[in-house]
Amino acid sequence: MSPPPGARPRRAPTSRTLIAGSSTALILAASFVAATNAGASAPPPPSGWSTVWTDDFDGPAGSLPSGAN
Repeated sequence: MSPPPGARPRRAPTSRTLIAGSSTALILAASFVAATNAGASAPPPPSGWSTVWTDDFDGPAGSLPSGAN
């Protein structure tokens, strides 16, 4: 199939376009990983230490931390 008269031929993507696309994909993948790990609970303290205060901040999105803690 030939292009219509006066149409410009498509150019191959440049390295700048490929880098921009790859960077966008990497940022989206990192955002997904960060969002899936957001519900993790606080780790236990190292040997010889004790936890004084902790809050997992596992309430609904946009809510404040619990005042009871």
